[in-house]
Amino acid sequence: MFGTLPRDLTRADELHEKLRGGLLLSLASQTEHGGWGYHHAGDGKRQLADEASVTITQIQAMRAGHNAGFDVPSWAIDRAVDYVRRCMNPDGGCRYSLGMSVHRVTYELTGAAVSTLNASGVYASKELERGMEFLRRHQAASSNPALAASDYYYYGNFYAAQAMWQAGPDRFADWFSRAHQDILLKKHVGPQAGWYWESPRGYGRPYATAMGLLMLEIPLQYLPIFQR
Repeated sequence: MFGTLPRDLTRADELHEKLRGGLLLSLASQTEHGGWGYHHAGDGKRQLADEASVTITQIQAMRAGHNAGFDVPSWAIDRAVDYVRRCMNPDGGCRYSLGMSVHRVTYELTGAAVSTLNASGVYASKELERGMEFLRRHQAASSNPALAASDYYYYGNFYAAQAMWQAGPDRFADWFSRAHQDILLKKHVGPQAGWYWESPRGYGRPYATAMGLLMLEIPLQYLPIFQR
């Protein structure tokens, strides 16, 4: 789509062009509802509807691109944030899609929606309040708040951790003081690999280990997205 890069480009120039190309492709793939789906523009499947989990990753990519100095149009972010808002049901849960007849609502998606609204600069809204209450209800119903993510443990807790972090020190401390114990219990210790986590759904050890470490290091605020 963007052609071959000249041989004399530096590594930084090449990386810049690759990232710019990825952002442009993402912008071109935004659906009529304001979200994203599993297919990109140009693959002949543009009529397939959007879904919330992909939309959330693209909003975060837009934010990361903006933080890195790329020109990301505000209208694309506004449409995407509006999509997430419209996915939030009156009970606070986030539905899977606006464009498909799939009305599934999960704890994992709701955590992702809340954290993404925060990442987009939404810190107070009725959708956010309802979403946080939905998360708290599910956490209270579990023996450990980390177990509220019963379908996708690492995905759900990765986003729930961000949501609780942005909810304030007291709420995060209450969640983290118990959730981190369960996260640590799931780690493995290898003779050569050191600590690692395994994905119960077959997504791979690197994925699970990265998610486990990201969740545990949130209080250290290494990454901008983990800074209040």
